[in-house]
Amino acid sequence: MADALMEPVAASNPEGETCDARLGRVASEVRNALLSRRDAARVFAGTDPLSENVLRVGSLLISCLKEAGADDRIASWGAFTLVYFVIGFVIEEQGLGRTKEPAGQEKNSLAAKFPLAAIAMREIAGANANQRFAFGLDLQIVGLKAAIRRS
Repeated sequence: MADALMEPVAASNPEGETCDARLGRVASEVRNALLSRRDAARVFAGTDPLSENVLRVGSLLISCLKEAGADDRIASWGAFTLVYFVIGFVIEEQGLGRTKEPAGQEKNSLAAKFPLAAIAMREIAGANANQRFAFGLDLQIVGLKAAIRRS
């Protein structure tokens, strides 16, 4: 199943694409693939997907980071960290609509006890998922670039 989910991901690779653009595009394609089936991110996360399509995606991310100057460790760890972000984001994205929110007084009591968490939940619940994903993806890419510079 993991292999079938990743079949459309990184099927084409435009010439001249920057590493940042490639990382963003491939991460977005992985997200779209995982969103294409209910609970696909949970299924994907629970497998050991050593298959043609999965390895192609991983290799593309690793090669992009190596071309940007990463050593083997940073390129490997960085590629998988990026994929882990996408998997975790999609699991949460698909699960947000399924969780039962506390009712009235309990919700107010929890918000009073944990006001910063209440603000965060309001921001997350009210935000556009695409914008939140783009924000997190940008943080991942900026962090990877910083790790490459430090090495």
